Amino acid sequence: MNGKTVILKTIENKVFPAYAAQVVDPHTVVIGGGGSGNTGTFNGLVFLRIEHDGNSSYSVLDGTFSTMEPADTMAMHEQDNEKFIAVGLSKECMICKISRRKKQADSLANGIEDISPIEYSAVTISSEVVCASSCVTRVRISPDGTFLAVGCENGSIKIYSFPGMVLIREILAHKELISDLDITEDGQKICSVARNGSGTMWQVKDGKRLNDLELPKCAKYTFKRVKFSRASSNNKIWLYAIANPVVKSTNSSVLYKFNTANFSIKDKALFSKDILSALATSSDSSYIAVGNMNGDVMVHDAKTLMRVYLFKADRFGAITDLEFLRLPIPFQTIDGSMTLALVSTSLNGFTRLHSLTEDTRPNIWFLILLILLGVLLVYILKIFEVDVIISEFIQSLIGPDGVKTEL
Repeated sequence: MNGKTVILKTIENKVFPAYAAQVVDPHTVVIGGGGSGNTGTFNGLVFLRIEHDGNSSYSVLDGTFSTMEPADTMAMHEQDNEKFIAVGLSKECMICKISRRKKQADSLANGIEDISPIEYSAVTISSEVVCASSCVTRVRISPDGTFLAVGCENGSIKIYSFPGMVLIREILAHKELISDLDITEDGQKICSVARNGSGTMWQVKDGKRLNDLELPKCAKYTFKRVKFSRASSNNKIWLYAIANPVVKSTNSSVLYKFNTANFSIKDKALFSKDILSALATSSDSSYIAVGNMNGDVMVHDAKTLMRVYLFKADRFGAITDLEFLRLPIPFQTIDGSMTLALVSTSLNGFTRLHSLTEDTRPNIWFLILLILLGVLLVYILKIFEVDVIISEFIQSLIGPDGVKTEL
């Protein structure tokens, strides 16, 4: 496979620290971010349309939406052809409805016409203070869109109706801030992980504690991210989690694969001394993407956890979020079709598109080898005069007068 990374432009000539990414449609992603204080940094959402000219990818700014505060965490849901996004701010959760409108074709600076007829915008439909005594750390919408789970800095999980934002239940889950949480496909369970290293499964309907994620006792680890994924081959649900060692100098960070039937560890992948910071699963559950504090992005096979590709960073900041584009990828390159593409966000303001392409061109080294083998074969035939021997043998078969003779 061929791997490529391109930097996507967000807001022209402005630094935009990015914290979260969500896929709006096969061509569009929304990036959340911002800065603190009176730095002049834009706080809010940036809509980027990703295009491909057959050779390379690029982004077009398709709209912005100000949230006044940094958009640290986001979740999206689509229902009845309507798209909603939940944005976690410092103490509030803002629910926005994303709309599309037609726009007149513009002419770009280089003279190429912008043929996209669509421009995205967002309208706030509600904004609620969800963590009055602490800060919002994570937001997740249930797959059926009936409730919203909010992780707070004080370790609690609050469950609200969606999009109405009526508080249904509060779970006093952890003693420290919620690092991440995810919801099962049926919406019945929530997995949360906290900064103190604990990971727990909760029942949504009554807030009951179901299971704890147990790690080997050989070293102390702290969970960073968790993600549920359903295997396409057998419909089995797996839980993926990344964990970092408390003592970084001697132990490796780990990607774990948990069996959700008994929450035992099915498999794991080690990451040397990298500090892991982001996790994502592809829409078809075939790939797992992991980002680290150095800015690297690693893609793994979801079944075996074997590494498929490494996108090595070049002076990029810590990866804050990862999001796969929906499959199949709608882009065609000169040398093949994209098999996967994902967007990464980082603290230093860079948003990048990483893609893997199945090479459909003949392998140049294979062609060279065939040519060399052909030349070698001709050379051998000439040395041993095989052509003369074959000619004499054929002549003996047909006889001097062209009549076939009996052997």
